[in-house]
Amino acid sequence: MYGMRRTILTAAVLLAAATAHAINTGMQPIRIALLPPLERSQVSDHVRDLLAGELRKLGYDAFPTDNERPRADFYLDVAGAGGGSRPLGGIEVGGRNAAIDIGVIVSRVAASVTLYDGRTLERLQTIDLQKRNTAIAPTAVGIGGRSIWASIALPVVEWSQQRAALRAVARDAARQIDQALRR
Repeated sequence: MYGMRRTILTAAVLLAAATAHAINTGMQPIRIALLPPLERSQVSDHVRDLLAGELRKLGYDAFPTDNERPRADFYLDVAGAGGGSRPLGGIEVGGRNAAIDIGVIVSRVAASVTLYDGRTLERLQTIDLQKRNTAIAPTAVGIGGRSIWASIALPVVEWSQQRAALRAVARDAARQIDQALRR
């Protein structure tokens, strides 16, 4: 009985060693290089950085490039990334010594992302993206008295709406790129 157990144990150890040797632990994630846009802007750079981050969350080795073409499995060209945020209307609420302006803030972002094969440079897919965020938020605060009055604008509200729209565009682009690469 002891000899039989020893034979089975030896066979199991040899099988496990052969299987462990056959596993390739050097698998590398798919490399995606985000090419620099022809016309650089703060919005296009921000979209590229956010898109690279979203792709990394999905398990890709994604990185923005600057005027060089590093070796990658795929290339992404982000074109026409633009947008803005602006208040469309509002109302002032307050009394004699304090007031707050509440406005409707609309943020729009649009971009076109083209996916290329890294070996052949063949265009695989073009994704046109648009996102619009609308929020009702404070746009300014005013305080004062009878002889002096001060009003402080709150541009951080517009910036946060713009950033939310940029993140949504990057997230949508990453999902669509992931679907295209899994086909």
